Amino acid sequence: MKVTAHNRIRWTIAVTFTVFCAMAMHSYANAAEKADPAIYGALPTVSFAEISPDGRTVAQIQSAGGVRAIAFYDLAGEKKTIGVELGDVDARHLMWAGPNHVLAMVSASKRFAWGHGLEPHEFWRLISVDRRSGDFSYLFSGATRFDRFFGSPVLISILKNEPDHILAGHVSNYGQYSIYKVNLVNGKEKIVMRGDRADGSFKEKFAGTVDWVVDADGAPAVRIDYYTDDEQLRFYKPDNNGGWTLASALPEKEADERQAIAYGLAGAPNLIYATMIVDGYKKFVVFNIDTGKIEKEVFSATGFDIGRAIVDYANNTAIGVTYVDNFEQTYFLRPDLQKIQLDLESALPSGKPHITSWSDDFMRIMVRISYNDHPVQFFLYDRDANSLALFSTAYGALDGRVAATKEKYDFTASDGMRIPGYLTVPAGAEKKNMPLVVLPHGGPWARDDQSFDWWAFFYAARGYLVYQPNFRGSSGYGEAFKFAGNGEWGRKMQNDLTEGAEKLIADGIVDQNRICIVGGSYGGYAALAGATLTPEVYACAVSVNGVSNVLQLLADRSGDRADNDYWKKRVGSRFDADIMEGINPVYEVTPQTPPIMLLHSEHDVVVPVGQSRVMRNALREAGMEHELIVMDGEDHWLSTANARTEMLTRSIEFIDRHIGQ
Repeated sequence: MKVTAHNRIRWTIAVTFTVFCAMAMHSYANAAEKADPAIYGALPTVSFAEISPDGRTVAQIQSAGGVRAIAFYDLAGEKKTIGVELGDVDARHLMWAGPNHVLAMVSASKRFAWGHGLEPHEFWRLISVDRRSGDFSYLFSGATRFDRFFGSPVLISILKNEPDHILAGHVSNYGQYSIYKVNLVNGKEKIVMRGDRADGSFKEKFAGTVDWVVDADGAPAVRIDYYTDDEQLRFYKPDNNGGWTLASALPEKEADERQAIAYGLAGAPNLIYATMIVDGYKKFVVFNIDTGKIEKEVFSATGFDIGRAIVDYANNTAIGVTYVDNFEQTYFLRPDLQKIQLDLESALPSGKPHITSWSDDFMRIMVRISYNDHPVQFFLYDRDANSLALFSTAYGALDGRVAATKEKYDFTASDGMRIPGYLTVPAGAEKKNMPLVVLPHGGPWARDDQSFDWWAFFYAARGYLVYQPNFRGSSGYGEAFKFAGNGEWGRKMQNDLTEGAEKLIADGIVDQNRICIVGGSYGGYAALAGATLTPEVYACAVSVNGVSNVLQLLADRSGDRADNDYWKKRVGSRFDADIMEGINPVYEVTPQTPPIMLLHSEHDVVVPVGQSRVMRNALREAGMEHELIVMDGEDHWLSTANARTEMLTRSIEFIDRHIGQ
């Protein structure tokens, strides 16, 4: 495979793309060497790049000067580039839905009159954008009730014979997950198949449809319902009277994650592709709905869970799977596509390629490349020309300027459990007696990997070693590892952070007097727990949108039964004094508590800003050093450049003050 950086296609795209980003690139150029928070906190220059089914157009979500837009690039250079600004919404995803339209998942945090007054809510929508005109529409624009805005449709099928329509799954105003045909031009929907909702008392239990499988032509082929009263997934197939008949049932194992997630038919009406938990790990299988048994295991990754399937929505079936070991990995079911994947891996040995989109004939393919020392890049693979060309980069201002590398760092905890993790090391640093930032991930049922991320790499660029442990309870490593975190907030989950830092000290890598713990969401809780429960370890702590009072968090989450069961299993009952004792940072402030910075988004709908305010009050009453910064109008995910830049600016000033040189 020939790798070229400046072929004709690449040059055409580079010129148009530079016009959009020139101002942002110019303003960053001089500051790049100083690890400016505005550079690392900027939104990605490009966050998605997807090629059209005919292979002629690339759609990208781009950002410059804090403004997001969808841009369409004609690869032949025959048409003018079209750009569609997205306004103040956050762009979460992008994909083609037929030959002429892309779907973009967007959301916005707004205060809304609800309950006891104005409350922050996150509104999610799916929009369709026409590459020919740039016109866009909100899908399900025919909705009559505002609760449409709380959820977003899920793509089920691209209708090959109706290029301006798709099938989408969505929860109706009556709580039924149904299939709709949606017009991509005007956004209006028409119901195709109504899901079941057997029980109307949603707060008590749920019985109804949670998933659909359609055949290659888009006809509903399998309906999947979930019943919480007996914790079963039930598989239905069409009968001869236009209804549905029960084929089999599958006992559930976890209230928070379905035992089987379907990804299309697997060659017969009674066979479906699915990810299922087998022998403690999520694997990719063929499941027989008639027998209720696994027909065969298609793919598994030793020691890791399968993440998701890669779906060909034009033919409505899975063609591959992904998982994460240290990077995202891809395996294709079709031998010809797997050969392409292996060829890409050979051509790009310094990165990890992942195919994101393709033309219908698979002759043009868009590839996202992840690195441990570099931001994501997007390459266009043209099989006719046998060329692989750099198309765009996620962070143009950081391309070639990142001064750090992320390395693996695993250790064995005192109880024998292996804790995987990563160290982001400043370029040229001698790993000896360094200042350390411990940066636990949020979730906590998530995980970090070895690829570039803006938060860790910023601190490393400012001279700090950054440690990101995947403590017990993290996802992706199988059930035993995830469930080892049940009921361990502030205990074994926290011990994993402490012991990881202590191992770095024992290895001579870290200065024991210069350690700060920083995190967001659950990571913010871990930062506060580290400062209050183990104050001897940390010289400072920074909590970003973090939990300070687990009791209040559980009270806020104790709505419907399934949600309540989930939190009781993962964290514990708020009525169990033994479980709740000693894990709430707001009650554990002592004269030994180190300085704490609290940063919290005003419109956080996941962890209310009140969690940081009560922590501020506790620190103030105890006379301990602290700061509280409320970020006006921002959300839980720090979705804007302003939020990220303010967080990095404030936190690095605080960290420098307490553990800097």
